[in-house]
Amino acid sequence: MTLRHPSRPTPRTPVSFLLLLALLAPRALRAQEPEPPPVMGVEDEEPVPAVPDATRMFSLDRVVIVYPASPGEDAARNRDSAERRARYLEKVRGVSARVVADDRFGEAEKQENLVLLGWNNRVLQAPGLARPFTRRTSGFTFLDLDHPDPRSDLLFYSYSPFRGDKFLYVWSRIDPEMDRFQKFPWVGSNWAIYDGFLVVRQGMFRRKAGWLPERNPDAESDKFELLSEIETQRSIHRSEHYDIYFLPEEISEEDLRAVVQAREAALAKASAALGTPKDGFRIRLFLYRNEAEKEERTGIKDPANSIPQRRELYMVVRLAKNSAAHEEVHLIARENLGPCFLTSLYEGLALSEDRTYAGIDLELYGAAFLEAGTLPSLDLLLQEHTALSLPENTLFPASGLLCGWIRSQGPEALKPAYTVTGEGVGALAKLLRKKPDALESSFRNWIGTRAKTHAAEVAFLKEQRQAQAQHLAGDYNGVASALERALKIKPDDAQTLFNLASAQMRTGEYDKAEKNLTRILGLSLPKKESYLGIFTHFQLGRLYDIQGRREDAIAEYKKVLELPDEKDAHRAAREALEKPVTVDQLD
Repeated sequence: MTLRHPSRPTPRTPVSFLLLLALLAPRALRAQEPEPPPVMGVEDEEPVPAVPDATRMFSLDRVVIVYPASPGEDAARNRDSAERRARYLEKVRGVSARVVADDRFGEAEKQENLVLLGWNNRVLQAPGLARPFTRRTSGFTFLDLDHPDPRSDLLFYSYSPFRGDKFLYVWSRIDPEMDRFQKFPWVGSNWAIYDGFLVVRQGMFRRKAGWLPERNPDAESDKFELLSEIETQRSIHRSEHYDIYFLPEEISEEDLRAVVQAREAALAKASAALGTPKDGFRIRLFLYRNEAEKEERTGIKDPANSIPQRRELYMVVRLAKNSAAHEEVHLIARENLGPCFLTSLYEGLALSEDRTYAGIDLELYGAAFLEAGTLPSLDLLLQEHTALSLPENTLFPASGLLCGWIRSQGPEALKPAYTVTGEGVGALAKLLRKKPDALESSFRNWIGTRAKTHAAEVAFLKEQRQAQAQHLAGDYNGVASALERALKIKPDDAQTLFNLASAQMRTGEYDKAEKNLTRILGLSLPKKESYLGIFTHFQLGRLYDIQGRREDAIAEYKKVLELPDEKDAHRAAREALEKPVTVDQLD
């Protein structure tokens, strides 16, 4: 799945503060709690309590997770999936969880809140217990609702049939690869039907005593038919390795040609890195006009994501025309190496091929981690629940470094490491026939060797961090001193010059501020920093305004209006043209 990159700040916030500065300070290992989605439903006057929506499962004190272990089931895989989800509930959600096989389910378990996994869980096949769903090769029926897609999955949350004050959460999917993205669905209704990560049908139950729960037709939504109709309208374009699905009215012929060229180039890069897949390897690529339409039809906000075991790739056109091979690495790795069950390895392998995260060299991240003492341990990265507790701007670059180190151990190390089924450094050490401590030392030494070439950048970032701390304390002289030291390391860093001038405007060093702003205008700025040139004219206008040089200020604001309108620059310039800026308005 494509990574979410943080957005660029406005010019008065130093760009370099965004990512690496945060790495120079310790962080607590906490996961971001999603906001609960709105609860579907209607109020009525029945005396029976309403069934809480499925998000309430994450508020329970404890649960028993039951996995299917009947003949024909992969009991070991199912148990492993259940245990990983139990660790997730305990470590990330704070819900105590115990795991049991469905053939060991007894009277003690009936007294607990239950989480049942799988379509064939025997708990719902107990004598005298009516089942809420029936599955068949063409789909399934859930409480009299027929659903014709056999690949879909079912979630529902209700009162337990065994004890009226306890709850039952049922999730049909057991797929260790998909589990990484979606341990348990988070949905504000009593039941939902999923196509991959997308809710295609959902609804609430009636207030009703006893088992079975009963669907409430007045509190349901259904977009399955609409989405199915959209799929029938898609055209298919076949290139050498891709079947590209798109709506002709959304994708132009020119865009389609650009997509084909970019994706074939990306696949070639991934194949060069991980080996050419077998003959007949093809990818199903689904194109979307923009992120909003992609989320509406896939349930994923990111502009690109893939489902490797299906050889499926979902992308917005804008990103599909870029030949970056991140998603193709996921697909080729699944084909040539095998399934991956840990986020740090899945994302880390693609990032190790990118060699950057959010446009910054991974080795620079490594140097910053070591300088700050915040490099995550192998054991932390190789346990899913602890890895997911890391901030993204720690987890992803550290994962890229992890896979870069694994690849440095030789070609024989990558496949067993990438497909490891256990968790923690011990599982990796067993595969590589090394001691855990030796692996940890090797990992840190490997990063340390590469960090030596980034000593200057780390020193520069430390001064930037000092400037940020002084700014928060309102010490503008301290800000200026730290940024002046930073400029001795990187004399032509435009953002630092801009921030130094801004601090000097607050300390009354107007001549120095003007000199530094003028210096920015003499630099050849890269495209990604073009906005700095625009806002430098705006900042010069403010500098002239606070000195009483109104005509000079107006001339600078007009220059802003002649340049592209980046980051709302035109609005700010028009406001300054109407009324002079004062010192109090500088922050």
